[in-house]
Amino acid sequence: MSDTALNGAIDNAVNAGIPVLTTALGSVTNSKAVDLQFDYDELGEKYVSYIAERTGGKGNALNIRGLAGNAAEQAIQDAYVKALTKYPDIKIVAEVYGDWNQSVAQQRVSAILPTLPDVNIIFSQGVAAFGAAQAFMSAGRDVPLQIYGFDGVDANLLLELNAKSGYQSVAINTDPGIGSVAVNVAVAKLSGIDVPMKMISPIPTITLEDLKTTYKGMADSDIAWVKYDYDWTLANVIHAK
Repeated sequence: MSDTALNGAIDNAVNAGIPVLTTALGSVTNSKAVDLQFDYDELGEKYVSYIAERTGGKGNALNIRGLAGNAAEQAIQDAYVKALTKYPDIKIVAEVYGDWNQSVAQQRVSAILPTLPDVNIIFSQGVAAFGAAQAFMSAGRDVPLQIYGFDGVDANLLLELNAKSGYQSVAINTDPGIGSVAVNVAVAKLSGIDVPMKMISPIPTITLEDLKTTYKGMADSDIAWVKYDYDWTLANVIHAK
């Protein structure tokens, strides 16, 4: 979808006194819309810092990107690259596009796996972690250290690997819970609270302990998300006085 396709409709809505809120990077370019976004630099910093801490800042990494040409995909990739400048001994030895799709990620990783040197780190986006792990396991290789997404297949695979071998990792991703933040922002805006035109939604980390307790029993089709209440949104996102 074009990032300018909705600009006219946004103009019409705002001119009619109807506020518009956007939450997807690259969805519109109209500056009249209230914009709630993730801090992708924060995502990259959290993601890469965890990997670096676990590996001593060294290793061969496979990078699985998302959907080519997507603005959010490029922002995430740029954030990873920026964060990796602190760790020159983490080397990207191969890169593929996973299209934010488990099956595509598995197929493309499987295709290049025989050509790769030892890989002990995987960087990925979306649900590619599950697909990448399946590729390595199908090849009879250990699953490298990687960070998992919030979808149930990722979470359950991480729990399974942990139970079998003590494998350790976390889930870090853009949070579907931004929907609850957006609702809170909309309520505040319609209640007359001064809402900034640009706001940042948090990037949470879900630990193994969280998966075993707070998110226990997730189905593969479920998605973990954080629920943000109204008062929290006022204080931490809107920064209402």
